[in-house]
Amino acid sequence: MTIHYTASIMTETLFTFLVVAGCYFAGEQKKYFSGLFFGLAFLTRPIIFPFLILLVLISFLPKLRHKWRSHLIIVLIAFFVALPLIARNTLLFNRITLTQSSGYGTNLLFGSIETPLWGDDVWSKVLKDPLTQPTLGLNEIEQDQLRMKVALSRISDNPVEWLKVRSKQYPRLFIDSGDYLLGARNMSFGQAITELNLLVIFVKLFFLIFSFATLLFFLIGIWIAGKDFLNLPYIFLFPYFMMLIHLPMWIDFRYNLASAPFIYIISTIGLIGLFQKAKHYQFKK
Repeated sequence: MTIHYTASIMTETLFTFLVVAGCYFAGEQKKYFSGLFFGLAFLTRPIIFPFLILLVLISFLPKLRHKWRSHLIIVLIAFFVALPLIARNTLLFNRITLTQSSGYGTNLLFGSIETPLWGDDVWSKVLKDPLTQPTLGLNEIEQDQLRMKVALSRISDNPVEWLKVRSKQYPRLFIDSGDYLLGARNMSFGQAITELNLLVIFVKLFFLIFSFATLLFFLIGIWIAGKDFLNLPYIFLFPYFMMLIHLPMWIDFRYNLASAPFIYIISTIGLIGLFQKAKHYQFKK
């Protein structure tokens, strides 16, 4: 999906490049370039806002306390880059508005609607739910505010059911079925087995196995790194943040695209670590 969407006009593609560049320059101690790229990422997707706050907060950790000045400069430059659009939106909507005026309520509401764990077109099914239908006479911002109220009401009325819904949706953040590559040939996995469509079966199985293998090596990489992840905070922090920020929100695998480069790095750490442990075990034996 990372390669496929490179040719698509969408925010996730540009956002991924800008975040990776921001983290790279932060790791290279080039705080001004890092702040610039994080600011451009801010203009692309406002989800980076809490990440920048988190970047400042981790400076209070004893091992990273010496970086507080650099982190603060990075965040201030990022806000300075995004400030013209923030000011424009605030004046336009008569309230403090970041680089995006809506979408939070929609994602929270969609995240409270039960969907199957595995499916080829879950998004279309959610859009057919009566709760997601647009209300006549309301603009996009008013519609999003209404959906926010409905979502919060649903969550507060039945928090246990909401947790069940989230437990079903959350794994979709890590599962890639490869459906976008099949185009008109795409069909459900059950139908593909019934019709013995080997192409569809192969694509879906390959992507499913690769998704689980990547997740497994990612977890092993985290375990191998242990407390040393603070030596590489910019690689580990962003995927942690993305996994956390999507806990209450609607989930689709493409939402995790920005984490993909970091996940692959950490997965490689896990794979190499396993290889080294196996080689060391054979040597001792």
